[in-house]
Amino acid sequence: MQEPNIKSGCGGLRFYQNLLWTGMFHSGSSSMTRLVEEKVLRERERRSLEEAHDFLLRVRTEMHYQTGRAAEQLTLQLQGTVATALGYPQKNILRRCEAFMRDYYKHTRQIYLISTLALGRVREQREEQGHLLTKLMGRNKDEVVGEFLIRHGELFPRSRDIFNTDSSRMMRAFQLAQRRGLTFSAELEDLVKRRLRLVDRTFQYNKENRAIFLAILSRKGEVSRILRLMHDLGFLGKYIPEFEPLTCLVQHEFFHRYTADEHTLLCTEKIDALLFSTEPRLQRYAELFRHLEDPAMLYLAMLLHDTGKAANTLRHEEASAIAAQRVARRLQLPPHRRKMLITLVDAHGELGAVARSRNLEDSATVEEFAHIIRDPVILDALMVLTLADGMGTSDEGWSDWKELLVWQLYHQAKAFLADSKGFRKERSERRDALRRKVAEKVPGDFAEEIEAHFIGMPERYLAFKEEEEICGHLRLFRKFLAEGLSTEGPHLEPVIEWVDHAEAGYSEVIICGWDRDRLLERIAAAFLEAGINVLGADIYTRADHLALDIFRVANHRSEPLPRERSRRDFEEKLEELLQASGSRIVPEPKNRSLHAAKQAEELPVRFLVNNSAHPTCTIIEVQAPDRIGILYHLLRAISHGGIKIEAARIATEQKAALDVFYLRAKDGGKLNTMKDLARLERRIRTAISRVSSTG
Repeated sequence: MQEPNIKSGCGGLRFYQNLLWTGMFHSGSSSMTRLVEEKVLRERERRSLEEAHDFLLRVRTEMHYQTGRAAEQLTLQLQGTVATALGYPQKNILRRCEAFMRDYYKHTRQIYLISTLALGRVREQREEQGHLLTKLMGRNKDEVVGEFLIRHGELFPRSRDIFNTDSSRMMRAFQLAQRRGLTFSAELEDLVKRRLRLVDRTFQYNKENRAIFLAILSRKGEVSRILRLMHDLGFLGKYIPEFEPLTCLVQHEFFHRYTADEHTLLCTEKIDALLFSTEPRLQRYAELFRHLEDPAMLYLAMLLHDTGKAANTLRHEEASAIAAQRVARRLQLPPHRRKMLITLVDAHGELGAVARSRNLEDSATVEEFAHIIRDPVILDALMVLTLADGMGTSDEGWSDWKELLVWQLYHQAKAFLADSKGFRKERSERRDALRRKVAEKVPGDFAEEIEAHFIGMPERYLAFKEEEEICGHLRLFRKFLAEGLSTEGPHLEPVIEWVDHAEAGYSEVIICGWDRDRLLERIAAAFLEAGINVLGADIYTRADHLALDIFRVANHRSEPLPRERSRRDFEEKLEELLQASGSRIVPEPKNRSLHAAKQAEELPVRFLVNNSAHPTCTIIEVQAPDRIGILYHLLRAISHGGIKIEAARIATEQKAALDVFYLRAKDGGKLNTMKDLARLERRIRTAISRVSSTG
């Protein structure tokens, strides 16, 4: 876990102490040396345990010094402090934490694996007497399978040299355990770990081993347990050396709550669980998985999808794809399987990234994505992989919002791959049918307004809005224009409508009015001053310069829906800000105590630029820790210098702000120069830093 418990967490001090207590009852002594004499531990294992135990005690003592109390949870805030106090030399605080935590996980992993193996040896020693008695009485029920014995659901070697005479038996042991639902005995686990030197280049290229490994990956719903067993014994990293650098690799990212190797293995467990899942929301994914004809490539892609992270490159997907190419050559995969594997690895984040940050209503987005995938079968596998990758990051790693977006992109890409000409025609027909349905639901005098709405609203609005929503928006536009006609002078006050979604825990705020300079910044400032938290937003501008901005908001207090007083405060403050002619908007937020205090160590801020995905706009994607007021400060930073926000998608996921902005420069074009982009990035990072330090 990203924030492990040093005492009772996996491989923590309790594991070491439990082994000592077991030794006391087994041999009458709690000495590790006595456990070596009793053949419960090897001398090498004893030294590893003592070294790991010493490391944990030093870390725990430092935690107590730093906190002044008996702290057991190694939080993100503590990790940097402890790493510095223990003398880790890296200059960058994140790198220092990563080095320290990797050492921590390596030591706890050793304690976990060695203590588990030792407890297995104790159990086998204590069962051996009864087994010998049964054998002498002629009631031996051991099943012999080749060079292995099956006893009480465990797999034993018939002799200590079975791998020396035929190293392929090692791979066959994992296959037998999978097919028969067996576990490895402590004796067999120890033997595999002591014979890992046999897993060399010859072993990797051996035809039988390659066939068995792919056969193991082909058994739907039964793969993750064997991969975890391989990893625990050190076999997986020897056979697939590209995976080994992920062992205990720390991921300081918003979503990941596990080390890279644990995340990968959890993802394979999520795939396995799909086969017989009865959870309603997973049934569509389960159907795709059940119909997948080559699950081995899906599992292998999942195993390799993050291998590039060990290279510490800007885009780990490319490094992972290179690793996948090496594995494909070594396994001698035929061209179609190689293509599937490399595409899945290279594009494993593409489905989620495009769905989250790109305009799904633009057919060019769908066509571009479809050309990357090219094959409907690969698209189906990618959908399952994307789900598992999201669910394998943390318990909250797969939200309803994210699911909605990826399914929209999946269905459109599937339709395009099946019939590209029909896809374009279907889009046009859907738009015409939607216009007819809207016309049927509103009075006849709305005809001109419907025409203006369908001509002027962006494609991304019309592609997924239903007729009921559009009718409601048309009435809002009419109300706003009618109020403008009855007002002397400029009509600056927008029409605001609140729609509560109590079951979902948020309210929808629909704002209809004239588009103007820094409009979004003023709206965000009004929300901030009223003490209302913005969860997400969709921003639309019609061709006639009318703006339709839809915000999803919640209360900062325990109740999710904003109170009536807060709603009135927002509307009054927005009216005031829209009337103001000054260029500086400085909100005074309510509930200052609710601002998050600055953390000792912050998760990294991401700033991504895409100048090729949209014909007229520069797309920027910002990921940052969610803070009250962050949207206002981001919008203020962007609008500085005359940059116009053409469209935006605002979202909050797992305490992280995930915002995408479509921008135009002052002259109406893209932000093309490195100087302009660098200035924008500096302003955004400064704004985020300012919000994080507010308390």
